[in-house]
Amino acid sequence: MQVKAPLPLDDDAWALLKHRLLAERAAAETKEDGIRATARTENLIGNSKVVTDAEWDDIQGPVRASMAKYADEIIRNSWKKGRRVNKENSARFAADILLHVRNRFYTDVARDTAAAVAEGRQPHIDPAEGPFTQKLTLENMKWVFDMKVKSHTERHRKELFLCNGCDSSRYYGFEGVIQHYAAKHTKSLSLGNVVSRGQWLPPARASHTLSTIYSHHQVLKAKEAMMELHGMN
Repeated sequence: MQVKAPLPLDDDAWALLKHRLLAERAAAETKEDGIRATARTENLIGNSKVVTDAEWDDIQGPVRASMAKYADEIIRNSWKKGRRVNKENSARFAADILLHVRNRFYTDVARDTAAAVAEGRQPHIDPAEGPFTQKLTLENMKWVFDMKVKSHTERHRKELFLCNGCDSSRYYGFEGVIQHYAAKHTKSLSLGNVVSRGQWLPPARASHTLSTIYSHHQVLKAKEAMMELHGMN
């Protein structure tokens, strides 16, 4: 096979080749920009899709593990693994566990956020509609109650909570106080999944002593936060 030596390019040939190369480059860049735009669109669509209950539960796994750890530590250290619970103090026990879990969770979130900022990393930000890993919901509160509180209190009494929006001394069960608070003190909890996935705010108090932890100002701020969270005026 005969190999031909390439001929040197004159000015006209070089101009023609340069024109073709530039045209091919422009076409390639246009194609790449299109691919990137498509990827961004698909990512936005993926992020805005409706999250199924199964996906929500899967993402909530680590949150539940943390809540279980927080609950176990106070039940073990302050309540002798639940052996100290009786009819007289069961309401206080329920409040202690729920408040401890909530406070420990947000303390750890604040610590992790501060560490990320100090290291120059972007702190994790939850999607606007969830699933949430940086804040707790009423669904989380119910999970803690069902998994860590109920087994220690149910044999003593079922009505453990006073409404945090009322001066009444009437006690409610867990779901009862949520339903009462939703009906009497806020409209935001009547919207679809908001009942379970609204932010964990203080709809209940277990005693008048506990009510001092949630001052009237905090109750008002909680209601405002609930309404802001769900776009209510």
